Amino acid sequence: MEKQISRRPFVYRLTLDAMMVAVYVLLAVVLAFKAGIIEASWSSLPIFLAAFLFGLPDALIIAFVGSFLEQLLSPYGLSATSFLWMLPVLVLALAAGCFAMLTKRYPKVWLLIAAILFCELLYTAANTVLLITEGYIVFNS
Repeated sequence: MEKQISRRPFVYRLTLDAMMVAVYVLLAVVLAFKAGIIEASWSSLPIFLAAFLFGLPDALIIAFVGSFLEQLLSPYGLSATSFLWMLPVLVLALAAGCFAMLTKRYPKVWLLIAAILFCELLYTAANTVLLITEGYIVFNS
């Protein structure tokens, strides 16, 4: 008899990814504090959980789909710069996935905390670069 390949792990991870995307959108759109260009939210939490529990591909999928839905639900909707504003979230997911591989090899709490702090600083820097670039383009055109 042939061995049947179980699709359960794939469906299980796909379902968890979909739930993480839903939590990301909830935290980014509904439960975020927004005042002008300043925004504070816990939306990176599902990306970190996915990166450290499942790995880089899942973190990138959650970041891409979640930030795309966030852009769709934003007051600006889908525009020419929507994919530009998705880049910082993808950079965060990429950095978190790379650090997740490192922390699996060396499981230390201080390394996990340093990884999260570094990823958040990288995310903030990417957003700042986009804000400066957008301001430069708007004021010089």
